[in-house]
Amino acid sequence: IANSGTNQQSYIYRYDQSAAQVNALAADGCRVQDVAVYRKAGVKRYAVLAFSQTSDPAQTQWFDELTQAQLTAQLTSYQGRLLDLDAQMVGNEIRFSGVVRKNTGDDAMGWWWTPGGATWEVVGNIISEKGTRLVDLCQLPNGRYYAAYWTDKAGAYRYFGGRTSESMRKSAAYYGMRVQSISHTIINGEVRYSGVLVNTKNALTQKVGSWMRSRTDGDIGLYLRQVGGPVLADLQENTSFYPSSTMKVFMHARAIFGTPE
Repeated sequence: IANSGTNQQSYIYRYDQSAAQVNALAADGCRVQDVAVYRKAGVKRYAVLAFSQTSDPAQTQWFDELTQAQLTAQLTSYQGRLLDLDAQMVGNEIRFSGVVRKNTGDDAMGWWWTPGGATWEVVGNIISEKGTRLVDLCQLPNGRYYAAYWTDKAGAYRYFGGRTSESMRKSAAYYGMRVQSISHTIINGEVRYSGVLVNTKNALTQKVGSWMRSRTDGDIGLYLRQVGGPVLADLQENTSFYPSSTMKVFMHARAIFGTPE
């Protein structure tokens, strides 16, 4: 996402960090937004994204490989809601890592999560039944999904599970969206991704794109620019394609008028 306009924030991204280094970021006036846990030569390390508290004063607290009971207790004691959620197998146990956001005062809202995991169908049912949106989504090799939901309406979004990286990339371009959150797991020896995409296009692009998708299962795209003015709508505008059916008219014309008498 372009770090400009309304999206502009002062941020820090670090990888190959120790737990002490992540804590130091928080102590130094940064708000932890996303944490990923991995192991390097058997040693636990962290990749972390943090925002400056001056650009976003929301309070957060990160957690690392907690059991379901431990995470539930932290959510209660901190009075928070899940912002970032990753689930992974540690030995024979499911452990959770991520970030909790303070859910009090003007920032408070309804929210849910799936501590025991859910099928793909249940993930969708919770959205429709409770009027929520997905904030984060991850999958374990057993096929179960772990998700965090908020009740705020933050605009158009879509979610995907068990996809290849190429499939995720194409979906983002097809819908004119960007990745908000993403996680990966190994399923049958292959890396698969799950995540949430949020809209990046204006209302006209969304409207025309939706109309086009409802009328074809093929790829779509559009580009509309006012003569001497701004771009009014664009979707996959840099994708090259050859509209053969449309071009037949020009081919026939060239054959007719371009043939010497």
